[in-house]
Amino acid sequence: MKDNVVLYDGCCNLCNQAVNFIRKYDRSHKLILIPNQSDEGKAILSACILNGEETNSVIYLENETAYIKTDAVFRIAKKMGGFVRLILIFRFIPKRFSEWLYEVFAENRYAWFGQKNCCHPENR
Repeated sequence: MKDNVVLYDGCCNLCNQAVNFIRKYDRSHKLILIPNQSDEGKAILSACILNGEETNSVIYLENETAYIKTDAVFRIAKKMGGFVRLILIFRFIPKRFSEWLYEVFAENRYAWFGQKNCCHPENR
């Protein structure tokens, strides 16, 4: 299994904006960005026994462990370093609340931010 992989919904405008943010600020290029809908994304999801639509979440793979939702976001921010690590302050919010907030955004992301018909064209 690959390490430092970010699996995301390539059809989601919000997710694609997050990917663009990661591309811009992951200056050491530590993270590998793969849309769930790509052949590689589907293979990784299958190998992890995860289904991207069921999790309705960003997935981060590190040290043969899959992290989802806020756990994934916090690990990605930590890996990116720099000012992005300021996101880690939100770890002090009770997890039940932060996971609920994440779910609200995840479930409404298409309605609020729109969606594309295809995956993000560029991976790394």
